[in-house]
Amino acid sequence: MTGPRTPSSPPRSPGGAPSIRRRRRTLELGSAWAATVLVAFATGLLVDGPSRAPTSAPDAPDVSASSAPAAPRAPSRPFDEATDEETAADRPAPPAGIVSTDLRPRRARLADAGSDRAARQVEVAFGDFVAAVLDPGAFVAQGHRAEETVRAVDARLVRDTDDRVLVTFPAGADLPHRVRLVVEEGAVRDEYGLPNVVAAVRLDGGDGFGRVAGPELLDVAAQPTLDHVVFRFDEPVRQPVASRFLAVASDGTAARGERIVSRGSTQVTVAFPGQVAMARRFVAEEGAVRGGTSGRPAPLGVSGGDTAAPDLVAVDRGPGGVQFDFRYDEAVVAGPADGFVAYRADGRGVRGRSVLRPTPEVVRVAFPADAMGDEVTLLGAGAGAVRGLAGGVAGTAGTAATVLDLPAGGVTAGPDPRSWDADPRTGQFTVRFDGNLATTPSPDPAGFVLVTDGGRRVPAHRLVEVAGDTVRLDADPAAVRAATALVVADGAVHDGVGDKSPVDTLTTRRHDGR
Repeated sequence: MTGPRTPSSPPRSPGGAPSIRRRRRTLELGSAWAATVLVAFATGLLVDGPSRAPTSAPDAPDVSASSAPAAPRAPSRPFDEATDEETAADRPAPPAGIVSTDLRPRRARLADAGSDRAARQVEVAFGDFVAAVLDPGAFVAQGHRAEETVRAVDARLVRDTDDRVLVTFPAGADLPHRVRLVVEEGAVRDEYGLPNVVAAVRLDGGDGFGRVAGPELLDVAAQPTLDHVVFRFDEPVRQPVASRFLAVASDGTAARGERIVSRGSTQVTVAFPGQVAMARRFVAEEGAVRGGTSGRPAPLGVSGGDTAAPDLVAVDRGPGGVQFDFRYDEAVVAGPADGFVAYRADGRGVRGRSVLRPTPEVVRVAFPADAMGDEVTLLGAGAGAVRGLAGGVAGTAGTAATVLDLPAGGVTAGPDPRSWDADPRTGQFTVRFDGNLATTPSPDPAGFVLVTDGGRRVPAHRLVEVAGDTVRLDADPAAVRAATALVVADGAVHDGVGDKSPVDTLTTRRHDGR
């Protein structure tokens, strides 16, 4: 997490190995990039001929280093002002039209208003490595009505992070009264040169990111040689408990913290009895720290990559208003219901009441209706909440904050996209909004675009029906099976009073958590 940034090399997971999704993306894009290189090479042979003479004798000694004076070294630049000109010549451009669905904003908050400029700044945390900012104007702050927008005038990478961008808006942007941050396609790119997919996130201000009224885990920085790990939260913290911090190895075994090394304003350094170098995931259990001012306990927090144990990959709304489907990456056996928790906006954690297993990979948890309240902002499963069906290995802790973290009634005045589901056999898919939809004007199928695991975009080709708060459409079944996200375009639908839907990207069940 700290240290100099190296955008030309893939970022590493906490255990040192690239994530499964990143390795898969590399393989998928490799063939297209290889074809580009081969075509360029073949073109060079046709134009220049295969027997072009070398520009210098092959056995001539290289005297440039010994006899020629060294050129004066250009002054170094901070990374957030650097460009990619040093590596662009060595890396073929990615195929046109490909986007990264991993590179989506996951949180956005107003900066502390210590000056006039700071009052116009927003810090955006992405879900993947950000190698460069491409277009500051592609960051858009949106008001309660989708057409109330203001574009940023500057954006730069935050030093000593690999997923943060600090965005500056013009004077008069009135950010405290904006409700969403839209990151349009092409705002940033990843280390493979892929631009981000368009997506939006709620814009929070005040004390922290605002999903839960308590300190939330933002990220970690491992120090393997010392067996120390720095846990960073989104607000000042106090009263850390070392035993509630975990380092999880690739096989799913977890080591608990032994002692607190130090505590800063928003971070805690924890010493572990080994295993930090092998850790793939880090966990701050509920109550690992308390808010420095509020005293509220922190919710469950997780940072890191996949393990060989059952890992939580998504949480979807189940039937009824108080059931949620916790989806794992392998078949599991559920433990007691109280191993699952739903956090309300006020920070209260509500434990599960009962569990079912509708499919081998899904645990459906029912929560007590009288305790849920109007807003569920975060859902989590503790370590050992499930066990693998095959080997009986305890599952790792995990959290998910999906479209469920929007307040009741939505964020904008128009119909906000909430969720989607699909039938991969027929190619039909259904998109649910937070309010009833108008049938006139009729939704345009081109406003609903599937994004495949390889980053390709495939629009729907036929509107089937509009019914209440849902839209059903037809698309290519192969694209539906490969889809990992759905982009709902600005104004794709309208409500009965003419307010339009805002642009957003909904992720599938395969990838909807932190």
